[in-house]
Amino acid sequence: YPSTMDFHAAWCDSFIDWCFHQAYGISTAKSLIGGGFDDYTVVSAKMYAKHGALNKVPEVGAQIFFTHNGQASGCYHTGLVIAVAPDGKTVTTIEGNTSATGSGIEANGGCVAKKVRNVNAYTLFGHPAYNDGASDKTSASDKTSDKTSASDKTSDKTEAAKHYDRKE
Repeated sequence: YPSTMDFHAAWCDSFIDWCFHQAYGISTAKSLIGGGFDDYTVVSAKMYAKHGALNKVPEVGAQIFFTHNGQASGCYHTGLVIAVAPDGKTVTTIEGNTSATGSGIEANGGCVAKKVRNVNAYTLFGHPAYNDGASDKTSASDKTSDKTSASDKTSDKTEAAKHYDRKE
């Protein structure tokens, strides 16, 4: 399993690291998510922020962070975005350490589940560097004004993800 499991936290963030590890191998997974694995949501969000890849723009393939304050320092749960509603107000996620029922954030829910979550001022999105291994440093305002359709962006990210070879 990926290296850092030193924080006494629930396993939601570890699950996301494990998913990337399984899909891409250790080296590529680490580069995609900002440089390393960590089981603490605050540290994971800050890794994306360090590379200019943390913002409030929901996209398929992004890591969603639920926060108390809309900042990386307030992260307490995470998941992986698998769909974004056309209006951008909700996302469908896969999350570890949640429950199979309910729409709230369930502390230590004990399972992996698919959820539909509201996007609001307290959600942040870490954008893995799927394209050429480099972070997308486009600002949230630039992304909002981009004329490319959401389905085109989803297709581009899916295609980019398919081109990585798992080496480990």
